[in-house]
Amino acid sequence: MMIPISALIKGGLGRTQDPEQIAVEKEIERYRDRFFFLQDRYQGLIAAFQMLRPMLKNKALRKRFEKERKGRASSLMAIVLLEACILDCYTLLVDGNEDNPSLCTLSRPFRKRSDYAKMLDRLASLYSNRDPLWPEASIVGEFSSKDRENSIRKNQKENAARRAAFWRIAGRIRTDWKRLVEAGDFIRPFRNDVVAHLTVKLDETTNRYGFCELPRLDELCRTVEEILPVITRSVANLAALLVGGGDRLNIFERMAKDDAAIFWGLKSVALRGTSRSRAGSVARQ
Repeated sequence: MMIPISALIKGGLGRTQDPEQIAVEKEIERYRDRFFFLQDRYQGLIAAFQMLRPMLKNKALRKRFEKERKGRASSLMAIVLLEACILDCYTLLVDGNEDNPSLCTLSRPFRKRSDYAKMLDRLASLYSNRDPLWPEASIVGEFSSKDRENSIRKNQKENAARRAAFWRIAGRIRTDWKRLVEAGDFIRPFRNDVVAHLTVKLDETTNRYGFCELPRLDELCRTVEEILPVITRSVANLAALLVGGGDRLNIFERMAKDDAAIFWGLKSVALRGTSRSRAGSVARQ
């Protein structure tokens, strides 16, 4: 169950005069602020990848480029889009200082739980604790003390279930961290020596300059494609625990697919799926 941002804010900051609690809530607010920068970068990555993907996967599109004598231009565009994906991936994956809004940096509290115990306990409370909802007397009639006790007991069980869900999500963030770091390490040489800088090395045998040892382009493309679902899952999990609304992140990908399909003149799978679901809903009604 996702939590509206408004509910988190109302349930959290500014409601205590305890200095220690104020410090904890300020720390949570700083993490939330950095998350929104990370989310923007994530959207940029998704947009670039969805533009690149048809150029790599769609044979009909590639044939059309060749027929229209756009082969060289499309190859150049594909390289630019791949380099944009590499930069975005690396930026999202590098574990920097506390001001670095990357996935690996923002997942630090969920990996080092003992160092952030108070902050995590407060986040878990914001995520899980709900007051009982009392039915309106004019609708249900008399609400007995037994009914009230049952409602309180049910609410306590639901709060406990949400708290357990919080820690399960925190565990997934911790588990995904290793895969994110490994992908970042694989991408780093190409990002540092080709995209961000141009670094060549003198081969003493041939006395000629060439690139340093780099991963192949097909391996880079495959790595970006394989790590994207993990990045999406980690962003969604962080959204759920920090600000709420992680279940809405798939909207970004659908929009990016539609934009790419329109740009390349392809049929939009996402839109067709939406149309089918709406048609089915109308038919059921």
